[in-house]
Amino acid sequence: MKSNSSKIIMRGKVYDMILQTRGYLLQELDPEDILKHLSEQGAISERTEVEIRKCRSKDAMCEILLDVVMSKGHKEFTIFCDCLRQVGGLGHLADLLEVLDTLIETVTETHHGFRRGITPSYIESKCHLCVAEADEEDSGSNTPNFDIDISYYDNEGQTMRSVKEIAKLKQQERYKLASTVKSLSVEQLNRFIPVISVSFYNQCLNNEGLTTLADLLSKYNCIRELSIVKNHIGEDGMDQLGKALQKNHGLTKLDIRLNTIGDEGATSLQKALNENRTLKILNVTSTGLSGLGCNKLVQGLHKSTCLSELDVGFNDLRNEGCKTFAVVLANNCSLRNLRMRDNNIGKDGAILIFQSLRKNSRLTALDMSSNKLGDESVKCLSEVLLVNRGLRELNLENCAISSGGCPVLSRALKTNTALRILDLSMNQLCDSGATALSDGLKYNKTLTTLSMNMCSIGNIGFIPLLDSLMFNITLVTLKLCYNHIGEIPLQPPPAGKQRHRHVPVMGTQDIHVRSNELRLPPDRLDKPLLNLQEKYAELLSCNPELKILLWGNKLEDHWKGGIPETPKSIASCNF
Repeated sequence: MKSNSSKIIMRGKVYDMILQTRGYLLQELDPEDILKHLSEQGAISERTEVEIRKCRSKDAMCEILLDVVMSKGHKEFTIFCDCLRQVGGLGHLADLLEVLDTLIETVTETHHGFRRGITPSYIESKCHLCVAEADEEDSGSNTPNFDIDISYYDNEGQTMRSVKEIAKLKQQERYKLASTVKSLSVEQLNRFIPVISVSFYNQCLNNEGLTTLADLLSKYNCIRELSIVKNHIGEDGMDQLGKALQKNHGLTKLDIRLNTIGDEGATSLQKALNENRTLKILNVTSTGLSGLGCNKLVQGLHKSTCLSELDVGFNDLRNEGCKTFAVVLANNCSLRNLRMRDNNIGKDGAILIFQSLRKNSRLTALDMSSNKLGDESVKCLSEVLLVNRGLRELNLENCAISSGGCPVLSRALKTNTALRILDLSMNQLCDSGATALSDGLKYNKTLTTLSMNMCSIGNIGFIPLLDSLMFNITLVTLKLCYNHIGEIPLQPPPAGKQRHRHVPVMGTQDIHVRSNELRLPPDRLDKPLLNLQEKYAELLSCNPELKILLWGNKLEDHWKGGIPETPKSIASCNF
């Protein structure tokens, strides 16, 4: 059973949402238009109508009207919404209120028992996953959460705008003559549409809650963004959502992470993508997809003309799941951002994806991190980067790339004029790989961020990188955290000595031998490290805008005065 702290948090969320709704209504509603109709329909008494009309301002009239309507029952609420549609010409407001009312009821009654308490029969009605978690204590990752945010969707700019922002806009010169939304021109009214963003986290939507949500999506278009992360949604639930999405014409973002929809759920999504013409962002991270399920899902991209961002990370696509992706990418589908992190993709699957980018001019961001791509697939990628002019962001973190893949990648960097962000972190590039990349970096004119955290780069690899940046004028951020830069220079141990043994050196105390190499005494280090320090300081003085992140290295231990800083230097490393 969820603890009282969880229920208190949920009460606070609902209360905040109600306050937000009131503020929105005060801005949009002119009670003069609907008071008489409300009185005739019995939603308010004649006396109440008279009292409201005595108010000196529209805001005061709205306050009293909302207090009266919200304190009554479902019948009066329904009459109020009908009046907004039929008399006030505010159908979008009525839709929004009805959706909010249903969502509040779903959370406060169906799933958290604020009004009737949580009983044993209630627990039994929940899915098996809820029962298994019933005795767990709330934690930062398991605490149920529910958020609804009201905003405007700008049809012209295709962006979300806050209520306060639009209120200020309406007070500007071109809106001064329009005291209400109704009196605005048709163009102005249609440009800013009130919408809501809904987020359910760790709720039980497996049963009636999901049915309610699907019905709302089928009937209303005011839900613009929907996040239902970790809500025990399975294949049947995804079938309900998929059918609702086929009818929906308002949702632009759907996040269903951490729900086990499986391959059958992917089929439901594919059918939805075939029909839906508004969904732009889809996140199916960690939803139990295999390569077969992924291929089904991606088939929906053949007909979709609007989906621009897709995240299929942390599934099990393997090489099989890359086949259909390669086909749709080669056909220049609508995708601009594709994330495939940690999907057991190997060399063959990666090559399929990379080769498809020869013909693709739309994809701007690709995340292939935490897959075992290897050097051979990087060679294919490098050839593609010689001709591709669309890709702006590429993540190859932890992809089993060695120094052997760096020379061809360096060659691509010399001529590529599109790539802005490249992440090679957590690959064993070593000094030789960094040296090879520095040659391409020297001539590159577009890259702004290069990440090589945890790549086993030492002083020998750091020096050519610094040299190349004396010529490069576009790189803004270089991340080299947790490498071996600044460590004491090493030399081979005496003949016959084994690794991981202690060996006396030049009369000094015993020093630990690591990786068949022997540390030199500190009095023999100063000059090389000082030269490195001078080169680093010279670079920063020539390019004060450059940020080099060096956390987790050894420079501060040995450089006199610590690592030189610039006004733009950063004090942390973000992976």
